[in-house]
Amino acid sequence: MTSSVFWQVLWTSVTFSTFYVLFAAAFSLYLHVTKIWNFAQAGSIALAYVVLYATHQALALPAPVSIAIAIVVVVAASCAVEWWGFRTFRRRNAHHLTYFIFSFMAAEFFIFSTTLVVGTEPLSLVTVLFSPSSRVMGVMVTEWDVNALIVAALLLIASWVVMAKTRAGRKITAVADNASLAEMFRIKPERIYLLTTSVCAVLIVFGTWLYGTKAAMIPKTSLDLILVAIIATILGGVGSVAGACIAAIAFGIIKGFSIFIVPSIWQNTLVYYLLFAVIVLVPGGFAQLNMRKALRAVFHRKEVAAPSQVKS
Repeated sequence: MTSSVFWQVLWTSVTFSTFYVLFAAAFSLYLHVTKIWNFAQAGSIALAYVVLYATHQALALPAPVSIAIAIVVVVAASCAVEWWGFRTFRRRNAHHLTYFIFSFMAAEFFIFSTTLVVGTEPLSLVTVLFSPSSRVMGVMVTEWDVNALIVAALLLIASWVVMAKTRAGRKITAVADNASLAEMFRIKPERIYLLTTSVCAVLIVFGTWLYGTKAAMIPKTSLDLILVAIIATILGGVGSVAGACIAAIAFGIIKGFSIFIVPSIWQNTLVYYLLFAVIVLVPGGFAQLNMRKALRAVFHRKEVAAPSQVKS
């Protein structure tokens, strides 16, 4: 592998991971606040894809208008799942498996419903997937690459500002830390859960737009995308949105360079292999690995081995 090929693959992998980052941020944020592994977000991705395709491709509406309509629809659907689903289970003190089964069934419902609308043929959100490109320091940079990086960066910065600098963000943090204690300070967790759901829905819509303008997809593709978000959430450490975003970028880079090792026919199964490896090897995420202790153990062994070698 030459240096030019290396930098090209690295650049493409990083830009291609922008929608992974948005999906991982949405999944990790919702998990952090509600403590629910919301697989229904896969259904939100499928719904966003169909709405974007219907408004932008079928009705030929401008991209901002299509995105705005998709945000309204996905926010409404996601809040409906939250209000009439998860909220009901909380009031009944349902078992945690109930949340998992319900969220998975909700995802399948959205996926199969949208499949009935658009069919099983892969479709993209743009007529031509190839965008204009230019060479920068030996690396081909496309217009989509630049737009994807800008959109992802602006959304992540906006999300950080909301969480860290606004009253609503402080309420979200309070509920995430201790919902019962936050309720004593007149913070209603149910409203915070709806607000969190809405923020996640916005991230999902933009992530779906980036994916749909880069590659063709079908509604069932959303399951693969949400699995990547789960991998990133576990690797980054449950409760760390920033860690999930970094892990999503790492996954994109691994997948990009895997083309030199893994045949293309097995590329789609890579996510399942990684999910299995993550759950078995690092279920607590890399953030919880005690690297300092491991390094001390290594150096301590060297120090113990050195005197024994001198004595012998």
